[in-house]
Amino acid sequence: MTRIRSWLEREPWFALLLAAAVAARLYNFRHPPDDAHEWRQTQTLMYSASYGHGAGWLTPFSNWNGAPPHPGVLELPLYSILAYLTSAPFGLLASARTWSFASSVAAIYVFDRLCVRLEHPRRRTATLLFALAPVAIFYGHAVQPESLLLLLVVAAAYGLVLGAGAGWRWTLLGGVALAAATLIKPTALVMLAPPLALQAWRLSSLPARGEGREGSWLPAGLVLAGSAAVALAWGLYVRGVLLAADPLWYSVSTAPGWVFGELQLRFHPFLYETLTQRLAMILLPPLAAGLILIAVVGGRGHAWWWAWAAGGLLSVLVFSRLNAVHFYYQLPAVPALAALAAYGFPAWPRSLRARGLAAAGLLTAAALGCRQLYAENPIYHDAGAALASVASPGPVLALSSAGGAAWYPVVLFYSGHDGWNLPLDASAEQVAAHPACDLVMVFDRPSPPPPVPPGWTETKRTSEYLLARSSLPACGEGREGT
Repeated sequence: MTRIRSWLEREPWFALLLAAAVAARLYNFRHPPDDAHEWRQTQTLMYSASYGHGAGWLTPFSNWNGAPPHPGVLELPLYSILAYLTSAPFGLLASARTWSFASSVAAIYVFDRLCVRLEHPRRRTATLLFALAPVAIFYGHAVQPESLLLLLVVAAAYGLVLGAGAGWRWTLLGGVALAAATLIKPTALVMLAPPLALQAWRLSSLPARGEGREGSWLPAGLVLAGSAAVALAWGLYVRGVLLAADPLWYSVSTAPGWVFGELQLRFHPFLYETLTQRLAMILLPPLAAGLILIAVVGGRGHAWWWAWAAGGLLSVLVFSRLNAVHFYYQLPAVPALAALAAYGFPAWPRSLRARGLAAAGLLTAAALGCRQLYAENPIYHDAGAALASVASPGPVLALSSAGGAAWYPVVLFYSGHDGWNLPLDASAEQVAAHPACDLVMVFDRPSPPPPVPPGWTETKRTSEYLLARSSLPACGEGREGT
C-alpha cells in the first residue's frame, strides 16, 4: 500500500488517466452485446454455452439448429473454455466480460513492463496511448477472444525480449504465448516475426555471454518454426472437422481467396484507405497516428517497435482480405503503434492547468474513437427476447437475414429455444421441411423484408423484426406476449 500511495502522489495525472481507461472497459458490463460485431460476440457466448450441451472442448458449436450440432470454430477456443468454466457464480455473460476486462488490464501492465525493458524514454505516455486506444478499450469490454489475444501478444514480445538476455526460459514462455496468439489470430505470428528476426540477427553478431561462442539464430528459429507448425497443425485439424461436418460451410467461409484475397487487392487504394481510417480513429486515439510521422522525421524509436510495425504491414500483404474486412486482425499491431506514437508526443506541460487540458484532450479523442465501436444495434437480442415471450415449447424457426449464410442463429440463442435457422431467401419447401410453430425474421438489410412464407400468419412486426405463427392446427394460438 505504501508503494502504491507513493506512486499516486508522484504521478497523479498518469494514475487518473489510467483509471479512466480501465473504467471505460466496464461500460455496459452486464448488458447483452449489441455494439460492434454483435453477432460475433454472441457467437462466442454460444460457443461457451455449447459446452453445457455436450460439445467437445475443441469443437464448440453455434448453430442451435435443432439438429445434430456442427462445430463452427476456426480459432483456438481458449477464451470460450475459460468463460464457461468460470460461469457458474454469475452467469456466462459476466464471466466472459470478466475475462475480457482482466486480460485487457493485464495487457496494459505487461506492455508497460515491455516499454521498461526496451528503455522507452516516454514509457508512461506510451502506456496511456495503448490503454486509451479505442479498439483496446472496446475489446476490454467485448465478449470476444481479442482481449486475450492482445495479452498473449504483449506477453510473447516481453518474453522474447527478456529471453535475449535472461536465458531460454523466458524465450520458451514467449514462444508458447506467441503460438497461442497465432492460433487465435495468425496475424500475430506475421507481426512479431520481423522484430524477432531482427533481434536474432543482432545477437548472432555478438558472442554469447560467458560461453566463448557466437550467438545463434536457433532460439528465434525454433520459436518461429514452432508457432508456424502449431498453426499449420491446428489449421489441418479444423479443416478436417469442418469438412466432415459441413463441406459447404468450409468452402464458403475459409476459401483461400476469402482469407488471403486476390493479388490485385494488395494494390487497390480501398484497402489502404480503410486501414488508414482505422489507424486514424480506433487503433490509436484519434489524431495520435500523426505522432508516428513526427517520430519518423525525428528518427526516434527502438528498432523492435519499428520492426513490429513493419510486421503489421507484412500481415496486410499476406492476409489482405481478412484485414480489409475485419479490424480486429490489426489488433496485434496496436502495442507497436502506441509505442511509436509516444516518441512523437510532445512533453507533458509542467503547468497543472495545461496538463489537465492535455489530459482532457486525450480522453476526448479516445471517447470519439470509442463512439463508433459502442454504437448500439440490439436487433438480434430484441428479436430473441420477443420470440421468447410468445414461443410455445418445442422447436421454433428463425429466418436469418444473412442471405445464403445461416450460421449465426443468435436470435435463437437470445430466445432460449432450440430450433431451425434458415437463410432469409429460403424457399417455402425448405421452411415446410422443418416442423415448427413459431417464426422470426430480422431486417438488417436495406432491401424491403419479404412477406412471411405461405402457411404462416404474421403476429408482430417492428422496424427490426417480425414474428409469425404457423396456421397448422397442432400449433394452436400460442402464448400471449409483447
